[in-house]
Amino acid sequence: MSMTTVEVSTEHLFKLAELAGFLDDSAATTTYEILINDSSQEVRLRARVRLAKLEKKRGQFEHAATLLRRVLERDIKIKGGGETADHRDCP
Repeated sequence: MSMTTVEVSTEHLFKLAELAGFLDDSAATTTYEILINDSSQEVRLRARVRLAKLEKKRGQFEHAATLLRRVLERDIKIKGGGETADHRDCP
């Protein structure tokens, strides 16, 4: 069996996760978790916010709050003039 590699833009992955959320929350969650590990800070932040919305919908309020807190912490560090920590490893 041969494998094919396909490159997909982050915008396509966000759209895929959005659509998957209507059918299968686990597929949407997996897609957002992949995006949280992206090299782009903006993509990571967007993925965390969207995953937080999904977790809130599921009733997972503590996890949603944790994700949003990381977004806010990251935003404060950036506006404060220095990037001191990299949160790519934080879901």
